[in-house]
Amino acid sequence: MMDRISWDTIWMLLARTIGSRSTCNVPDRNVGCVIVSGDNTKVLALGYNGSAKGDDNSCEYDGDTTKVGSSRCTCVHAEMNALTKLDTSSVLYKKMYLTLAPCNLCWKLIVNAGINEVIYYETHRPENIEKLKKAGVKVRQYENS
Repeated sequence: MMDRISWDTIWMLLARTIGSRSTCNVPDRNVGCVIVSGDNTKVLALGYNGSAKGDDNSCEYDGDTTKVGSSRCTCVHAEMNALTKLDTSSVLYKKMYLTLAPCNLCWKLIVNAGINEVIYYETHRPENIEKLKKAGVKVRQYENS
């Protein structure tokens, strides 16, 4: 039998592809998000970080790396964009694939939206991973298999 690509790899590749639509100018911050059903049969929502719908698709980041992580981000985060499209009333087990672990605001939105599991590619703020776990969300870092 042939080796088959894992579902984790499929969804993370999709998250990375969706992230390439980002309008963020901060290096390595083209974040993508995919929310799927626990049985991997349904894509429930997609999102990437960028301007609000109808806005001018610009980023206020001016290249000053001292501001990254300390300044107020003016875009809508990938998780936020995906969660606005998600039917949170669904009782399906929901897995979220992220190219970057969530920020201080997004981890709270993930919990309140009823996401059951978060799989992330790159660590951003390790303390937020711990907060998700404490709130009962299963969390793991993506491992290419």
